[in-house]
Amino acid sequence: FIPGTTYSVSYTDNSVVVGPTNYIANSNGQIILSGLNTGTYADFNFQVNGCTILVATPIVITNFSPSITQVSSNTEICIGANAVFTIEGSPNFNVTYTINGGVPQTTTLNASGLATVTINTPAAGNVVMQLINIFNTSCSIPVTNSSTVIVNALPTATLSVVDSNICLGVGNAEFIITGTHNAVVSYTVNGGAPETITIGALGTVPLTMNLPTSNVTV
Repeated sequence: FIPGTTYSVSYTDNSVVVGPTNYIANSNGQIILSGLNTGTYADFNFQVNGCTILVATPIVITNFSPSITQVSSNTEICIGANAVFTIEGSPNFNVTYTINGGVPQTTTLNASGLATVTINTPAAGNVVMQLINIFNTSCSIPVTNSSTVIVNALPTATLSVVDSNICLGVGNAEFIITGTHNAVVSYTVNGGAPETITIGALGTVPLTMNLPTSNVTV
């Protein structure tokens, strides 16, 4: 519109005629209709100096605001597994996100309001999904939801013998298991039933068989 020019404006609000009302175009050539309620607006008629500008295309105003319900993940995982994130929110909206602060990517929530994002075999450490916004062609809402998958390195364990030569019935058979702290190690003694032991915070745990009467194999 021509800045500073007065226009006679009328339109329909849910098929009810509103106006005509005089509006002055602002310095940017805009006519702003404020305080509109939700509904369908159409048949915009702008008159100035005997000329008419007709915009019939309807505009729908809604009070619905899309949202994210939550972001969940399958934390914790071991290296070699996939990190899987599930986004829940308003159905059929798009969601922009980053992984570990990388390039923004987009996924779409399905009719049930769900979207799954899989990061294949990430390296050990943290995988962080940070949501940026939820949007469609009509509106965009910034969001701040995030979720983290902790990727643990594969645990290790090695076995060493304190003294490989002891006297039967006199000395103890002593072993040291060294590896990832807090890892649970399964083992057998002389092919017997499996047993478990947890490696300590310092990365070692002793294993002792008291006064064996024959060779001991772990």
